Formats: sequence, C-alpha cells, structure tokens
Amino acid sequence: MQVETRSLISIVVKKNRDNTLNIYGKLHFPRLFFLVLFTFFVTNTFASFPHTTKEEKGVDGVVYSKILFKNGPVVIHQLRIDLSNQDFEFSGGIANSFLGFGLEKTSQIVEDEKQKGNKIIAAVNADFFGGFNPVFQNCMIIDGKFVKGVKMSRTLFAVNQQGEIRLNNYQFNGLSIFNNDTIVLNGLNVPIENNKCCFYNRYYRKMPVQNDSVTYWRIKPLGKSIIDSICEYQIKEQLMNPDSLNFVTGCEYLGVHNSLNSRFKIGDRIGIQLSVFPNEVHPQFMIGGLPRLIQNGRRITRFKNREGLTRKGFWKDRHPRTTIGIDHKNNYMYFVVVDGRQPGYSIGMSLKQLGKYLQKIGCDEALNFDGGGSSTMILDQKIMNQPSDKEGERSVSNIFYIKKR
Repeated sequence: MQVETRSLISIVVKKNRDNTLNIYGKLHFPRLFFLVLFTFFVTNTFASFPHTTKEEKGVDGVVYSKILFKNGPVVIHQLRIDLSNQDFEFSGGIANSFLGFGLEKTSQIVEDEKQKGNKIIAAVNADFFGGFNPVFQNCMIIDGKFVKGVKMSRTLFAVNQQGEIRLNNYQFNGLSIFNNDTIVLNGLNVPIENNKCCFYNRYYRKMPVQNDSVTYWRIKPLGKSIIDSICEYQIKEQLMNPDSLNFVTGCEYLGVHNSLNSRFKIGDRIGIQLSVFPNEVHPQFMIGGLPRLIQNGRRITRFKNREGLTRKGFWKDRHPRTTIGIDHKNNYMYFVVVDGRQPGYSIGMSLKQLGKYLQKIGCDEALNFDGGGSSTMILDQKIMNQPSDKEGERSVSNIFYIKKR
C-alpha cells in the first residue's frame, strides 16, 4: 500500500510475509528539483525589482528617479532624457579646462563649464584616469575639436552635428602629409612613440615635454581644421627641448621624433588630417569609458579580456557604478549612478547586475564609466547621490553632461 500525497515525500506501507508492516518514506526527486528551481527563480528574478522607494521629479524635461532595492540594499539614481527634445545637447568638460593641470570634482567641472556659458542641466563623472599627470584614458572630442586622441579601440559614445548618437569601438587616426610623403600620427596630446610624430593643440598647455629625442614644430593653420578633412598648415618655428609648449594664438604643434626631423623645415606647408576610425560618425562630441554592457539589445555577461579588462574584481564585485544607456525604441537616454561600498545604505552592483538592470528599463545600448569613489551625479547644481569616499566627492579627469542649446 502507498499513501499518495502532494508533498515531497510519500509514505509507503508494505506488508511482510509474517504479517508485519514495513513503513518507509519515498522522496520525490522531480518535485524537489522543481521546488529548488522555483525558489532560485523567485530569489534571482523578483529580487531585481524595486520594492520600497521610487521618487520622481522633472527638471527642465529631464526625469530623475531614486530607486531602492531591498536586497542588498542598493540605491540607484537615474536620469531619463527624452532624445526627441531638440532643446538638449550632449557635451563634456575636463578638469581645469586643460590636460595635465590635475583633477577636479565633478561639481567643480560643472561650475567651470557654466562660467563658459554652458547651461548645464545634469552631469555625471565619465572616463577612467591615471598616470603621473592623471588624464582620462580614451579619445575625447568637444565641439568638433579633439581634446585627446589615442590609437586604442574602445567603446566610445559619439554624437554628430545632426545629433545622431553612436556607440561603437572607435580609435584616433591621424596623418601628416607633405612633399608627397606621409607620416602616421601616433596620437593627439599624448607622448610620442619612437619614429613617430604627434599633434598638439591648445588643450595640451604646459604639460611636461617627454624627452630630448623629440623636436617640436610650431605650425599655423591656413584654413579651418575639421575632423576627417585635410587642413593645410605652415611651419613657423622649431623648438628644441622646450620646458613647455606656449600656444601662440591660432597656432598648434607637431611633435616629431628626431629621426624624422630632416623631413621638416621652417616655411614648409604640410597637411594634417585628424579623424576617427571607423569614420562613420563625423563626431561633434565623443567620450569614452569601458566596457560596453549592452550591444544591439544583447546583454554582455563575460568581461574577461574585453577591452583590456583583466582584474576579475572589477566586473564581479559590487561597487559604486556610473553608466549611460540608450533606449532606441522609446528614444530615451539614461544616466545611471549606483551608490555602493556603504553597508546598510547601498552595497553597489557588479557589471553583470548593472547590465541586467539597464536591459530591464529598456536600454539596448549601454556603456560603463568610471565607478567607485568617482561615481557622482549632478542635477540642477545639486549632488544627487551619496559618493562612497569618506571625504565625499572624489576629483576626476572629465565629465559628461546634458545642456540647453
């Protein structure tokens, strides 16, 4: 005899030959498997939805939300920007307005940009930075002018003159053209590699010159310099071992490894072409981070060796995060900052968790920015999140913002 139940265990009673009863329990493995699977689904799915707090307010057409997840807990600060609004445009700022002048807090860079006449609505910290003179890592373009150009293929956010947004792997591409000869530029406002040359513009003021093996030629543009086009310059002056580059109004510099000096002389005319590869975008603004979190609607879940990432804790551990996302279907742009490293208030997110959240709110493209103590969101001149450093807001190298036209 078997007593059927809907539990995980059935009671089985068998009569022996000597008329005694043998009673034992029978474990139902299929039902147990289903219960475990169901518990896992509930825990990992429903825990990802906000349960307690969602505050929303609009500032100049930008909607701010503060969302609290009970599990963790985790606090998210989110800005939703309607891309159909023609009164907005995206841009960025750099610490102290020039490279090599140190770092500034996000709120201070916002203030600096406002002093230049930019009507900033909201901003977040942007690219990773480091080095002896800390400077952001990736390419950056502001108002159609390169601030920095590197030959390193990373995911960059770009906007062209028509306001079209692209998120793709771009890198700097530059050429110096003269006397039916061409020299590849190894970068813009970066150190010169052996047997190469590099272009320097006004953003490079007073940065230390690298070494004695480089000569700097002051060049004057004879026309307007436009990205992706060849601009003609005339060589005006040769500088050997200068302490710094003093930018005469309207002039720029070509840094040349001494092995190439014989190809240049004062009075020569040369062509300079500055562009990004692939050249599909003709950017008016460009800024970088890493890594990409969502591409063409597909969430990325494996980050090892992606865009040079090797440190497992960077993507697997829960940290404060800053990211941007694009919802092409509904024509929205998102700025998202996750608070972290503050037990009892917010412990942060892994990159996988962050990508999952961004996909949930509708993003089909997303890019991660610098996080940790750098994560900061500014709205209407106020810091909206709670930075994790005990000293408060951390100084950074550049920011990404939205402003009124």
